[in-house]
Amino acid sequence: MSYNVTWHPDVSIDLRELDDDKLQLVALTRMLALREDAYLGTELRERYNMRGLERCRSIKFDLEDWKGKPRYRLVYENQPSDGAPNEVRVHAVGPREDLRAYAAALTRQTADKKTPRRRRGE
Repeated sequence: MSYNVTWHPDVSIDLRELDDDKLQLVALTRMLALREDAYLGTELRERYNMRGLERCRSIKFDLEDWKGKPRYRLVYENQPSDGAPNEVRVHAVGPREDLRAYAAALTRQTADKKTPRRRRGE
């Protein structure tokens, strides 16, 4: 099965902010891999006051020759989150340090889900 992969517009900025062209390529490769397997990442649990990301998944990544724990995360959500997803929505790509990728994902996910409010009389 092939999944439709979409991303928040700011993910393009996230990719440009990665400090190495090779790192950008790794991130893009992981995003493309989601087309074939929407369950590549690990499920996120509610922690670090990041309520709202419990339906998201995270892929850890770094340069191939990096020694140590991966420093970067790709945070995404399968939509719908229950049952068989038909879309994979990437919310953020960035450093794990200071939970920056997770915080960006939470902000963007919240903004994506807000619906415009109607004014009276419309």
